[in-house]
Amino acid sequence: MSIIDNLAAAVGFERKYGVHDLFREFGLPVNNLGGDVRIGGINDAISVVAAMCCARVLGEGVAQIPWRVMRRTDAGRRQAHDHPLFDLIGSAGPNDHQTSFDFRETIVLHAAFTGDAICLVDRVGIDRRIREIVPIPPSMRSFRVEQGRPVYRVRDESGQMVVMAPENIWHIRGPSIDGFSGLGAVQLASNALGLSRTLEKAQSQFFDNGAMTSGVLSVEGRLSKENYTALKEYVRASFARENRFVPMVIDQGGKWMQRQMSGVDSQHLDTRRFQIEEMARAFRVQPIMIMQSDKAATYASAEQMFRVHVVHTLAPWYSRITDSANKYLLSAADRAAGVYTKFFPTALLQGSPETRAKYYQAALGSGGGKPWMTQNEIRDLEDMDRSTDPGADSLEIRSSENAAAAGASNTGGNSNAP
Repeated sequence: MSIIDNLAAAVGFERKYGVHDLFREFGLPVNNLGGDVRIGGINDAISVVAAMCCARVLGEGVAQIPWRVMRRTDAGRRQAHDHPLFDLIGSAGPNDHQTSFDFRETIVLHAAFTGDAICLVDRVGIDRRIREIVPIPPSMRSFRVEQGRPVYRVRDESGQMVVMAPENIWHIRGPSIDGFSGLGAVQLASNALGLSRTLEKAQSQFFDNGAMTSGVLSVEGRLSKENYTALKEYVRASFARENRFVPMVIDQGGKWMQRQMSGVDSQHLDTRRFQIEEMARAFRVQPIMIMQSDKAATYASAEQMFRVHVVHTLAPWYSRITDSANKYLLSAADRAAGVYTKFFPTALLQGSPETRAKYYQAALGSGGGKPWMTQNEIRDLEDMDRSTDPGADSLEIRSSENAAAAGASNTGGNSNAP
C-alpha cells in the first residue's frame, strides 16, 4: 500500500479498491483466480458423484445455448452487435483465459454449490465500459452485510482481504432467505450429502476385505492364542484385497463356511439409489439427467422428461442470470434504450424433424390459417442463412398465383426451366 493508504488506514479510513488497483498494487494475475475453489464443506459436496453430476447438468445446460445482448426497437427485436457486452458473453469470451462456455459453467457451479457466484467486473473509461469479467473462486472472496449493504472482499497475494467497489462486482445469487446471500447445496442438502458420503464409505469398507467378513473359518480342536493370531494373519495376507479370489488352502481339517449377504447388506444398494434421487431433488434436476431412471421410462416419456428439465430446471437459471446481468452489467441508459440479455434455449426444446415440419407449416399459414412466423424466422430457428426472397420476411399469405409468379421471376421467365 502507498504512504497515503497507510495514513488513511491509521486514522480509520478504508480505501475501496477497483479491479485495476487490485491487479496493479498487489500483483494479482488473472491465472491466480483459477485456484482451488473448494472450502469447508465444498470438498465433501464435490466428492459426491451424484451432486457433482447434478451441478454439471446445470452448468452445461446454461453454457451450451446462445446468450445474446438484444435491443428492442420500433422495427422489432435485434441483436445488439454494437454493445460492448455482446462479444464478452459471446464468441470473444469474458476474459483472457475463459470462453463464454467456460465462464457460464463456472459461475453456475459456484452458485449451485455455494449459493453465490461473484465476479470481478473491470470497467474502463468515462462511460465505465466493461472490459473484462472474471469469476472469483469462493476461497478468494468473502461477503457480508454491513449496515444494510453488501460488502465484498477479495484476497490478495499477501493474504489480506481487500474491499471491492460495488460497481466492480457482479453477484449472482441462488435461492435466498435474507435477500443478500444465496443458499447452496452445502446448506440446503448437508444431511443428504453427509449420508451419501457415509454410504459410499460403508460400501467401500464392505467390499474392502476379500472375505468381506462373509464366512467362518473353523478348525478341529482348540487354537492357542499364538496359533489363532498366526492363522488370522495368514488368511488376511493370503486371501484378502488383491488376493481375494485366490483358492484357499487350509490344513488340519479347516473348513470355510460362506456367509450369505443379509437383508441389511442388500439394502445398501437401494439406499444409495434413493440418495441419488435425493441429490436430484436438492438440485431440482430430473433423475434421468444424471443417468438414473426406472424401468417405467420409455423413449416417449424420456422426451417429455427432457422438456420438463428445460422448463422447470434450466429456465429458472436462465432467468436468474439474465435478470442479474440486466441489473448489474447494463447501465440505466442501456435499459432505457431497450437493451437486455437473453438466453435462447429453442434448440433444447426442438422436437423431431417431422414434428417441426408440421409446426412450421402451420406457422406459415398452411391450411388457410393466418401465419404468425416468416420464412426467415423459421430459418433462424433452424440455424440456416436468411433468404433474400422479398417474401421471406412477410407475414402475408402467398397464394398459388403469387408463388408461381415468384418462381417464374427466379427462372428468368422461362417456364421450361428446371
